[in-house]
Amino acid sequence: MLSDEIGSTEVDGISRRDLFRKALAQRLIENFELWLEFHEARNSTSHNYDEVHSERVYSVVLKFTKQLRLLIEILEKRGWTHAP
Repeated sequence: MLSDEIGSTEVDGISRRDLFRKALAQRLIENFELWLEFHEARNSTSHNYDEVHSERVYSVVLKFTKQLRLLIEILEKRGWTHAP
């Protein structure tokens, strides 16, 4: 989604951190640190299964869904369409 809007040639082979910086520069996202938190929470789920960690990741997911909806609104205003 972000790479489609920014341009795949600009994002091929770059880190998530750089992708989020580009998205911030293009005003696709508003909070760079929050998107890093989403990415770190996602990465942490592959090795950590305890209940406390799961609850923390769940709270991050709740924030992510709100930010994802905002991103979709921005993209749609810019003419982005997606399959149902």
